Amino acid sequence: MKKRIILYLFIFVSSILFAQKTTITGIITDNKTGESLIGVNIFDSKEKIGTVTDIDGKFTLDLKSKEADLIISYTGYKTINIKAKGEKNLLLKMDEDTQTLDEVVVVGYGSQKKETMVGSVSSIKSKSLLTVPASNLTQSIAGKVSGVAVVQPSGEIGRDEASIYIRGKATFSDQNAKPLIIVDGIIREGFAQIDPNEIETINILKDASATAVYGVKGANGVVIVTTKRGIAGKPQVSVTAQVASNSPMRLHRSLDSYHSVLLKNELLNNADLQPEYSAIDIMKYRTNVSPYTHPNVDWIDEIMKPYSIQQQYNINVRG
Repeated sequence: MKKRIILYLFIFVSSILFAQKTTITGIITDNKTGESLIGVNIFDSKEKIGTVTDIDGKFTLDLKSKEADLIISYTGYKTINIKAKGEKNLLLKMDEDTQTLDEVVVVGYGSQKKETMVGSVSSIKSKSLLTVPASNLTQSIAGKVSGVAVVQPSGEIGRDEASIYIRGKATFSDQNAKPLIIVDGIIREGFAQIDPNEIETINILKDASATAVYGVKGANGVVIVTTKRGIAGKPQVSVTAQVASNSPMRLHRSLDSYHSVLLKNELLNNADLQPEYSAIDIMKYRTNVSPYTHPNVDWIDEIMKPYSIQQQYNINVRG
């Protein structure tokens, strides 16, 4: 009898779980031409899963729940947000994002619209740079441009400028792997100390067709920084305030004094040299009977704080 009840419960629960699963299918096309769009991203914000359209513009998405909040995005097209409940054969039409295509991009020989661009160029606007509280401008670029690696070698104040590598590092020399930096038409060694609030756009030229005008100097890519200019009209006042908490991700565990002197004596002994610490010294370090002459202090714990607050305030007037 108990076995039958357990079996019935298992079948009942399985049927419920099976009933909750649903599959959404559809076709995505261009609204003007009617052509199928290949590689469109379909993402469910609830279950955090997604898929892409095939060569015919078709997609299939298997979900655990009946309802889904779909986010449909494609480069050069406006993003679509819809709620689906297990519909079959959805016919979705996407419109071109003409505003994005009409944006002006600064290149080596002037500026041109994105829709006429042939080379690989990525742009970062001022609003995007201000979303991350960072101590310098190079850190703000991290994760905002495809094909660009940002490496910060140190967190020390004044030496926390990050190195930028465009599409990888092709040489062992750090100096020869750096991109060409141009700020308002002038070649500079770096741009880390420029205030992000003063930046209008940052355009990164990544391939040979985009950097050809710079010759061999642009072999590692080009970073073009354009600062803000005055505009005619009423004054526009903008205020930004950023507060961040910095804490180390990992700290080395320090060795105590007793084991440190043992290893130092072992090192000297292996080199056929006289030990630096006597047996009495080692005993005092081990028992801590004389903390002033034979101390045992964890200086990382004594000097460093668990976290540090970083604050930045800025007021800009333009017009």
